[in-house]
Amino acid sequence: MNGISLQGRVAVVTGAGRELGLGRAYALELARRGAAVVVNDPLGVGSAEGPAADRVVEEIRAGGGRAVASYASVATEAGGEELTAVAVAEFGTVDVVVHNAGTWRNVDFGELSAEKLDPVLDVHLRGGFFVTRPAWKRMLEQGYGRIVLTCSPAGFFGRLGGANYSAAKCGLYGLCRALSLEGAERGVYTNCIVPIARTTTEEERARLGRVFEPALAAASAALAGRNEPERVASLLAYLASERCETSGGAFSAIAGHYARIVVGITGGWASAADHVASAEELAAHWPEIEQAKEILEPASVTAALEEVARLLHA
Repeated sequence: MNGISLQGRVAVVTGAGRELGLGRAYALELARRGAAVVVNDPLGVGSAEGPAADRVVEEIRAGGGRAVASYASVATEAGGEELTAVAVAEFGTVDVVVHNAGTWRNVDFGELSAEKLDPVLDVHLRGGFFVTRPAWKRMLEQGYGRIVLTCSPAGFFGRLGGANYSAAKCGLYGLCRALSLEGAERGVYTNCIVPIARTTTEEERARLGRVFEPALAAASAALAGRNEPERVASLLAYLASERCETSGGAFSAIAGHYARIVVGITGGWASAADHVASAEELAAHWPEIEQAKEILEPASVTAALEEVARLLHA
């Protein structure tokens, strides 16, 4: 197969400083394929070790690539604008945005406070808006762009103790769908990457309060040896490339298994046109409503309404 190159492209990767992180793996892979990379991460700024983003930049430059660090917070509008400004000032434009930055506040829903909700929404969901919007304008003008938003299996399937995280991640999928419609005719494609990978040590998990239910911990352990971030970075490189002409999709990458996550509606059941179904009738037809033998995948809200109209008139 022809090689996938990002030569001449400029990419912004948020949350790219952590040593075992997905963002670092993304930045290195994009640089290896020729992209100039803005490595964003506030991690380590002001510490004795120094900014983590600097170390990734040094690693890219040592391999002959081009990179510059950014320490802006994705949780603010100013931070998002700074990322695009740095890309343009250093490399002339921005072609790829990878929103990977994240944070955790594990807590049962009954104990969820604004203090543990807002930071998660700020970094993940609001960050998706703040990071993408300044680059979006330039991408539309140049008629080309690739946006990859990092979702999570928790956003689609849920996780105990993670209502804040799951809601924020699912919101990014909604943003992805909307942007895919707005950018379709201008060459700007948006997709979600939905990864699971080993990105922290056990000590870091304990310090950050990342305590998962036993079943999830056991399932993760079963993937040991196959969950390196580099396995996810290959998918990211494709989604960020000119070769990818898919938009609005969510693609899972777990332990070397890659798949599209489908969000759709079942064939369901419909009441007569001149009759308002009661709750009792719905209960009686519940197996038909729930059945998943036929799955419809609307491309938009308009398409969903058109599908329902088709079913009603069938």
